[in-house]
Amino acid sequence: MNLWPTNKEYLRGLVDSAIHNRIMRELHRHKAAPKRCEVTKSNHFWGVNYIDRDASHEMIAAGACSGFASQKSKARAKALSEWVERYAMKQAYQRDPKRFAHGSDGCAAYPVLMSRRKAVARARENALNEALERYVWAKWWDTPAIGHTIRRMDPQEMESYWSAINNIIEIESIYCVNPLVTTDGKHPASTLDILIARTRSGGILTGGAASPAESSADRRERAVSELLRHAIAFSRHSTINPKSFYEQRLVYFGSGAGSDLVESRLASGGTSAILLPDLAHDSEIDHPLKDLVVVYHCLFEGQPEFMGGRVERLCL
Repeated sequence: MNLWPTNKEYLRGLVDSAIHNRIMRELHRHKAAPKRCEVTKSNHFWGVNYIDRDASHEMIAAGACSGFASQKSKARAKALSEWVERYAMKQAYQRDPKRFAHGSDGCAAYPVLMSRRKAVARARENALNEALERYVWAKWWDTPAIGHTIRRMDPQEMESYWSAINNIIEIESIYCVNPLVTTDGKHPASTLDILIARTRSGGILTGGAASPAESSADRRERAVSELLRHAIAFSRHSTINPKSFYEQRLVYFGSGAGSDLVESRLASGGTSAILLPDLAHDSEIDHPLKDLVVVYHCLFEGQPEFMGGRVERLCL
């Protein structure tokens, strides 16, 4: 991986910083700005968390909005876009709690650059992929009859991604699992990558992302970002006891307690494919910063809970 930014990356960094600063000013004006910013770096990847309180006593801050990227400016912009997404979703929940019973599942934000129409299209694409990720992952884990393909990742193929994760926790292997999905022509063909990392101590950490089949590089970066976030959080469990359900599930699998369940699911010989249903929700969310950031919401009919259920579900 080339560690020096190209001219295009440098200019993109300037744009990301300008967008970030403009959004932050508006958040302050609405008294909705994050109160704290946590910045981490592993190898050549930056991680930024925006939170509303001191979360030093938590493994993974509830409500934290995160961004990971090879450039700090991009990581900040991603984290702040997610903050606006949560801000918009909380306001929308007050208006329609039934619609947002799944929290931020299926929500996505995208900043308005030159064209608001293009921002709406990108936000909708990201929201659809977010809904698809949660729908397919939950259905796959809960239904052994659903098949998947699996491939062991080559450390050289993953370049500095591997070393960034290994700097946090020693990794023995990483597998990419792709549940079988069919859209029946209703939705664009998309792929879900579930990265399953086995640690040297026998635990399991995950990260996932969905995108159109041809967007493999972007999908891989977003899945690794989730894996990095979970690795950082799990690395804190030696000094911080898991309190939230999210933390308890993360430690259950990260410590190795759930590894046999994962091995059993990966070894199951299911051949069925998930048929994606129609969308139950497919619209933009109105919020005070909509001229700067588009927030969109998609959910499938019968969308299953992702974080719910027993701690033994590998849905993280």
